[in-house]
Amino acid sequence: MSPFTSIRAVVRDLAGKWIQYLVKERFDNLEHMSTVTNPTFIVHGMRDNLIPYKHSQELYGACKGPCELVLPKNMDHIEFDFFEDFTLPLMNFLSKIRFTARNSDT
Repeated sequence: MSPFTSIRAVVRDLAGKWIQYLVKERFDNLEHMSTVTNPTFIVHGMRDNLIPYKHSQELYGACKGPCELVLPKNMDHIEFDFFEDFTLPLMNFLSKIRFTARNSDT
């Protein structure tokens, strides 16, 4: 939920483009996303004022595997409807990729 493309990009969005160079890049998710081939589910609120949802859009565009991007209109960085914004879209995604839970006793 609410992923970021990189730490520097978050700092740039919050504090300005010059400040980003004072931060060491330790988590460049966008760089690594092109190697992701597993099913990936991304949820990011359109009202998030900490990490802009454009980060999720960029990650979604870079993902090489089956990927779903959900952008709930009324979700911010902290508050969201657990069923409408997360559970229902997740269940739909799992259905699309034909994920089934298996009982380990059988």
